[in-house]
Amino acid sequence: WHKWEYKVYHKIGDKVKELQLARHFFFEGGRWDEKEYSMESMYASLKTLVLKDDWAKYVETLISEAQGKKDIIRLLYIYTQEKMWQEYMDYIRKNPSIYNIDDAPKDVKKLFRDEIVKLYATAVRNYFQRASNRDSYRNGVAYLRKLIRYGGSKEAEQIVSEQKSRTPRRPALIDELSKL
Repeated sequence: WHKWEYKVYHKIGDKVKELQLARHFFFEGGRWDEKEYSMESMYASLKTLVLKDDWAKYVETLISEAQGKKDIIRLLYIYTQEKMWQEYMDYIRKNPSIYNIDDAPKDVKKLFRDEIVKLYATAVRNYFQRASNRDSYRNGVAYLRKLIRYGGSKEAEQIVSEQKSRTPRRPALIDELSKL
Protein backbone atom coordinates (compact mmCIF):
# COMPACT_ATOMS: atom_id res chain seq x y z
CA TRP A 1 0.00 0.00 0.00
CA HIS A 2 3.01 2.29 0.33
CA LYS A 3 3.26 2.28 -3.45
CA TRP A 4 -0.25 3.63 -3.86
CA GLU A 5 0.38 6.13 -1.10
CA TYR A 6 3.54 7.29 -2.86
CA LYS A 7 1.67 7.74 -6.15
CA VAL A 8 -1.10 9.71 -4.43
CA TYR A 9 1.37 12.04 -2.70
CA HIS A 10 3.13 12.55 -6.00
CA LYS A 11 -0.16 13.37 -7.76
CA ILE A 12 -1.40 15.81 -5.14
CA GLY A 13 2.03 17.41 -4.71
CA ASP A 14 2.61 16.59 -1.04
CA LYS A 15 6.40 16.84 -1.24
CA VAL A 16 7.06 16.16 2.45
CA LYS A 17 5.23 12.82 2.53
CA GLU A 18 6.50 11.91 -0.93
CA LEU A 19 10.05 12.51 0.32
CA GLN A 20 9.45 10.28 3.36
CA LEU A 21 8.19 7.44 1.20
CA ALA A 22 10.93 7.90 -1.40
CA ARG A 23 13.46 7.53 1.41
CA HIS A 24 11.62 4.44 2.65
CA PHE A 25 11.71 2.90 -0.83
CA PHE A 26 15.37 3.87 -1.27
CA PHE A 27 16.26 1.70 1.71
CA GLU A 28 13.53 -0.92 1.53
CA GLY A 29 12.00 -0.96 -1.95
CA GLY A 30 12.64 -2.36 -5.38
CA ARG A 31 13.00 -5.92 -4.23
CA TRP A 32 10.91 -7.69 -6.87
CA ASP A 33 12.29 -6.20 -10.09
CA GLU A 34 10.23 -3.06 -9.67
CA LYS A 35 12.27 -0.45 -11.48
CA GLU A 36 9.86 2.29 -10.45
CA TYR A 37 10.70 1.70 -6.77
CA SER A 38 14.32 0.66 -7.21
CA MET A 39 17.19 2.17 -5.28
CA GLU A 40 18.32 4.08 -8.37
CA SER A 41 14.87 5.45 -9.16
CA MET A 42 14.19 6.50 -5.58
CA TYR A 43 17.59 8.17 -5.27
CA ALA A 44 16.77 10.25 -8.34
CA SER A 45 13.40 11.12 -6.77
CA LEU A 46 15.09 12.13 -3.51
CA LYS A 47 17.42 14.38 -5.44
CA THR A 48 14.51 16.18 -7.13
CA LEU A 49 12.48 16.49 -3.91
CA VAL A 50 15.24 17.96 -1.73
CA LEU A 51 16.30 21.55 -2.35
CA LYS A 52 19.78 21.89 -3.87
CA ASP A 53 20.99 23.94 -0.92
CA ASP A 54 19.90 21.20 1.51
CA TRP A 55 21.11 18.26 -0.57
CA ALA A 56 24.60 17.92 0.95
CA LYS A 57 23.18 17.81 4.46
CA TYR A 58 20.50 15.35 3.36
CA VAL A 59 23.12 13.07 1.81
CA GLU A 60 24.90 12.99 5.16
CA THR A 61 21.68 11.75 6.82
CA LEU A 62 21.35 9.07 4.13
CA ILE A 63 24.95 7.99 4.73
CA SER A 64 24.50 7.80 8.49
CA GLU A 65 21.28 5.78 8.07
CA ALA A 66 23.00 3.39 5.65
CA GLN A 67 25.90 3.00 8.08
CA GLY A 68 23.51 2.42 10.96
CA LYS A 69 21.72 -0.29 9.01
CA LYS A 70 25.05 -1.68 7.78
CA ASP A 71 23.62 -1.37 4.27
CA ILE A 72 26.86 -1.43 2.30
CA ILE A 73 25.16 -1.59 -1.10
CA ARG A 74 23.32 1.69 -0.56
CA LEU A 75 26.28 3.31 1.16
CA LEU A 76 28.58 2.59 -1.79
CA TYR A 77 25.82 3.65 -4.19
CA ILE A 78 25.59 7.04 -2.45
CA TYR A 79 29.38 7.42 -2.56
CA THR A 80 29.34 6.65 -6.27
CA GLN A 81 26.45 8.97 -7.11
CA GLU A 82 27.95 11.84 -5.13
CA LYS A 83 31.48 11.11 -6.39
CA MET A 84 32.74 10.72 -2.84
CA TRP A 85 35.87 8.89 -3.92
CA GLN A 86 37.84 9.42 -0.71
CA GLU A 87 35.05 7.86 1.35
CA TYR A 88 34.76 4.99 -1.13
CA MET A 89 38.50 4.37 -0.85
CA ASP A 90 38.27 4.49 2.95
CA TYR A 91 35.72 1.67 2.74
CA ILE A 92 38.06 -0.37 0.51
CA ARG A 93 40.94 0.20 2.94
CA LYS A 94 38.81 -1.22 5.76
CA ASN A 95 37.51 -4.09 3.59
CA PRO A 96 40.27 -4.91 1.08
CA SER A 97 38.85 -7.87 -0.81
CA ILE A 98 39.21 -8.81 -4.45
CA TYR A 99 35.49 -8.29 -4.99
CA ASN A 100 35.34 -4.86 -3.34
CA ILE A 101 38.25 -3.64 -5.43
CA ASP A 102 36.86 -5.14 -8.66
CA ASP A 103 33.47 -3.51 -8.00
CA ALA A 104 34.95 -0.07 -7.30
CA PRO A 105 34.25 2.67 -9.86
CA LYS A 106 36.93 3.41 -12.43
CA ASP A 107 37.46 6.85 -10.92
CA VAL A 108 38.47 5.33 -7.58
CA LYS A 109 40.85 2.91 -9.30
CA LYS A 110 42.38 5.75 -11.27
CA LEU A 111 42.72 8.23 -8.38
CA PHE A 112 44.18 5.72 -5.92
CA ARG A 113 45.96 3.52 -8.45
CA ASP A 114 49.08 2.71 -6.42
CA GLU A 115 47.15 1.89 -3.27
CA ILE A 116 44.62 -0.19 -5.22
CA VAL A 117 47.48 -2.21 -6.74
CA LYS A 118 49.00 -2.88 -3.30
CA LEU A 119 45.66 -3.86 -1.75
CA TYR A 120 44.75 -6.06 -4.71
CA ALA A 121 48.17 -7.76 -4.66
CA THR A 122 47.70 -8.53 -0.96
CA ALA A 123 44.22 -9.92 -1.63
CA VAL A 124 45.55 -12.12 -4.45
CA ARG A 125 48.35 -13.41 -2.21
CA ASN A 126 45.76 -14.29 0.42
CA TYR A 127 43.68 -16.02 -2.23
CA PHE A 128 46.60 -18.21 -3.29
CA GLN A 129 47.16 -19.17 0.36
CA ARG A 130 43.74 -20.86 0.31
CA ALA A 131 43.84 -22.16 -3.29
CA SER A 132 43.96 -25.94 -3.39
CA ASN A 133 42.78 -27.23 -6.77
CA ARG A 134 43.08 -26.46 -10.47
CA ASP A 135 39.86 -24.41 -10.57
CA SER A 136 41.03 -22.16 -7.77
CA TYR A 137 44.44 -21.84 -9.45
CA ARG A 138 42.69 -20.72 -12.66
CA ASN A 139 40.74 -18.13 -10.70
CA GLY A 140 43.97 -16.97 -9.09
CA VAL A 141 45.57 -16.54 -12.51
CA ALA A 142 42.52 -14.54 -13.62
CA TYR A 143 43.02 -12.29 -10.58
CA LEU A 144 46.69 -11.91 -11.52
CA ARG A 145 45.61 -10.78 -14.98
CA LYS A 146 43.36 -8.15 -13.40
CA LEU A 147 46.22 -7.06 -11.18
CA ILE A 148 48.32 -6.54 -14.29
CA ARG A 149 45.48 -4.52 -15.88
CA TYR A 150 45.34 -2.34 -12.77
CA GLY A 151 49.02 -1.58 -13.31
CA GLY A 152 50.59 -4.13 -11.01
CA SER A 153 52.66 -6.23 -13.41
CA LYS A 154 55.65 -6.08 -11.10
CA GLU A 155 53.55 -7.27 -8.16
CA ALA A 156 52.03 -10.04 -10.30
CA GLU A 157 55.49 -11.30 -11.29
CA GLN A 158 56.50 -11.30 -7.64
CA ILE A 159 53.39 -13.31 -6.64
CA VAL A 160 54.07 -15.84 -9.42
CA SER A 161 57.66 -16.36 -8.31
CA GLU A 162 56.53 -16.63 -4.66
CA GLN A 163 53.95 -19.27 -5.54
CA LYS A 164 56.35 -21.31 -7.66
CA SER A 165 59.00 -21.34 -4.93
CA ARG A 166 56.49 -21.89 -2.10
CA THR A 167 54.72 -24.83 -3.73
CA PRO A 168 57.09 -26.57 -6.18
CA ARG A 169 55.24 -29.89 -5.82
CA ARG A 170 51.94 -28.66 -7.18
CA PRO A 171 52.15 -29.29 -10.93
CA ALA A 172 48.61 -27.98 -11.55
CA LEU A 173 49.51 -24.65 -9.94
CA ILE A 174 52.77 -24.38 -11.86
CA ASP A 175 50.93 -25.25 -15.09
CA GLU A 176 48.23 -22.59 -14.55
CA LEU A 177 50.80 -19.95 -13.56
CA SER A 178 52.80 -20.69 -16.72
CA LYS A 179 49.73 -19.70 -18.78
CA LEU A 180 49.91 -16.15 -17.49
